[in-house]
Amino acid sequence: MVQKRWKIDLWSFQQGDKSIIKIWQNKWSATEEVADSQWKRQKRSRLMTDTYEVVDMMDVPDTLSEDSISYTNFGCFAVDPINKHTFCLKTHTVDGEPKKNRSQLRYYESYTGVDPDKPKQKLVLQLGHGNTMALTEKYIYFVVSYEKTVRRISRKNVSMGKNITEDIILPFKTTSLTYYSGKEFIVKIDNHYNIEGDYYEVFRYVTLVTNANGKKEFKQSDGRRDFAVRRPATQVSNIQDIFYKKGFGLFLPLPYKTLRSDPEGGEGANLVKNKIMKINIDGNPSQTINNINIYQAVDIDINRSPDIYEKYEIESVAFSNKNNLLFCGNFKKVNKNSTDKIKCYKKV
Repeated sequence: MVQKRWKIDLWSFQQGDKSIIKIWQNKWSATEEVADSQWKRQKRSRLMTDTYEVVDMMDVPDTLSEDSISYTNFGCFAVDPINKHTFCLKTHTVDGEPKKNRSQLRYYESYTGVDPDKPKQKLVLQLGHGNTMALTEKYIYFVVSYEKTVRRISRKNVSMGKNITEDIILPFKTTSLTYYSGKEFIVKIDNHYNIEGDYYEVFRYVTLVTNANGKKEFKQSDGRRDFAVRRPATQVSNIQDIFYKKGFGLFLPLPYKTLRSDPEGGEGANLVKNKIMKINIDGNPSQTINNINIYQAVDIDINRSPDIYEKYEIESVAFSNKNNLLFCGNFKKVNKNSTDKIKCYKKV
């Protein structure tokens, strides 16, 4: 089966920390370039071109000045779109032993105008990989990667520095979840699901309920089909954190590698390309196969030069109070120290 993907081939120019969003018949894509010189707007016939700049919002250091442990993996973040309260999750990884990993949850009053070395509160959680969170009005939800568990903590407890959590049962393991509406969430249930020769990422609506024993658990939502989106070529890595925003859709970041052009840079490839897939899950699916609704994705490609960056890995997305797309990740220029940041797409 051939499944169409809306995508536009990108032209490349190394001018400035800017992004070009190209819109053509409602199909859009982006490229982000990396030189520190000037940038320019480009127009082509038949193309309506909007220009977006990428603005650094906040550094998120590996080690706070009062800590002895370095939390190097900036796995995910969440932002309250009303008051800008920001929650960052960074993980200290013990190779091969996810149960020994420790994740530090940092609470900042904003992602702008604050000292990143001095979060308002910080807590240490045991979550395994620590690469997904879902924010609601009262709670923050995390996936425990090594078991069928979602761990939540109230935002009130976080604001007071109280490490009091509650475990919620999942009927299966997952790596990603996001809040949808009411008591419903969306979780990823399958990597590389094969449908008629194409590979898909599959998702499920689940509802938070209280079982007969008085325990919280997630159940598959009544009357909801699983849904899927065809994933890109196999060189793309697994889905990272996922994020849903009403009126905007479901966002799925996927980083992947590209080869360096300079042979003296060494063998291998750098993780400097990113594909953010945007799906309108509140619209009609393009088709239904095996009782799974299939949606088409709009691709946002954010690419860096592998000769300039060793790593430009987008891990998680959110939205600002002005509905600008925010993203966080692990960023490292060649021969430079790694810098984890929150960044923002901002229309020029």
